[in-house]
Amino acid sequence: MASWNWALDFQPTDKDGGSNPVAVPVTDLRGASVRYGKQGDALAYSGGTMVLSFNNSTSKYTPQGGGTYTNAEFLGKTVTLTANVTGAGAPSWTHGAPAAFSGVVTDVAWEFDNRFEAVMTVTVSDALTMLGTLSFAETDSGNGLDVSAGAAATQLTAVLAAANAVTSQ
Repeated sequence: MASWNWALDFQPTDKDGGSNPVAVPVTDLRGASVRYGKQGDALAYSGGTMVLSFNNSTSKYTPQGGGTYTNAEFLGKTVTLTANVTGAGAPSWTHGAPAAFSGVVTDVAWEFDNRFEAVMTVTVSDALTMLGTLSFAETDSGNGLDVSAGAAATQLTAVLAAANAVTSQ
């Protein structure tokens, strides 16, 4: 019988420039939801999003709470979730396990359960989604859009980083 082995590539950085915390373990992942492609027959193809739910019952993800990830910067970091199927009936991967989803963190939220923060929810957007939400406020220098600095340059950098991190299937 085939079994699924999930892996998570998610490395936050330290907000103050100190040593980075350890990579977020897949064992903290409570669940994942992935949306991409067409959402209906009459609709056009759209970018994708992945929502990850992490167990935070020990408050290790609580900002300024003193735990492992309490000084971690999550926004803008690349995340890849892979699924490796092994055992009888499993396909043979020629280039490693395929990415179930890859993108950049665009939102982080915490849910409370009584006094404790029980869940951290992370929204990951793929490159196509990010391209569709770019706002170019920079000026036109006469040779096309000037995006050497400012908000557009920052957004383009994040999109390119996400695109480079996507595993080809």
